[in-house]
Amino acid sequence: MSRTVVLHAVFDEMPRRLIGDRVDGVDSVVCWRIGEPVDMWTVVVANSRCTVHQGNPGLEPTVTLELGMVPFLRMIAGQMGGMALLVTGNLRIKGNMMTARKMEKWFVRD
Repeated sequence: MSRTVVLHAVFDEMPRRLIGDRVDGVDSVVCWRIGEPVDMWTVVVANSRCTVHQGNPGLEPTVTLELGMVPFLRMIAGQMGGMALLVTGNLRIKGNMMTARKMEKWFVRD
């Protein structure tokens, strides 16, 4: 399966997996920069809803997450948490670190 198909599948599912009561009062723009060459996705969480954009729709990110495709898939699958990826150097975070820490609990995982 191509990287593009996988990324679309993951990000298209995010709005349905958002746990609304866990994001009450949250107003965040999360920029994901994945792989090489970089695929950019923007996830906006506001008003207990989630919207996803491929690329950047011109919004200033609250936090930017940069990681390779394999670490991204491990994170999404729940095999590695964000903190473990950060400590091993597989995840770089720019911006609001508290938002980055909290967002793992915003979405339902299988």
